[in-house]
Amino acid sequence: MPLPAHLSRIERIIDLDDEQKAAHGEGWVLIDYETAEQLAVIPRQYYMVATKRAKYAPANDQVPGAARRTSCPRPSVTAR
Repeated sequence: MPLPAHLSRIERIIDLDDEQKAAHGEGWVLIDYETAEQLAVIPRQYYMVATKRAKYAPANDQVPGAARRTSCPRPSVTAR
């Protein structure tokens, strides 16, 4: 369920670095972002942190590795 639109939002964009993009080769295009929202609080102030992970797909079937899509890795979650 989306969080209320009236809350202010901070946006973090996570993307592949240039070296990772180069390792995939030419012909990949950014197609979208996978967005996750999390409610965060500064004492007496609520705001939204939206994390967007870049998702890529080949521009055409001739791109090496075109059978797969790629996105930025998710960080591992540790229990507290």
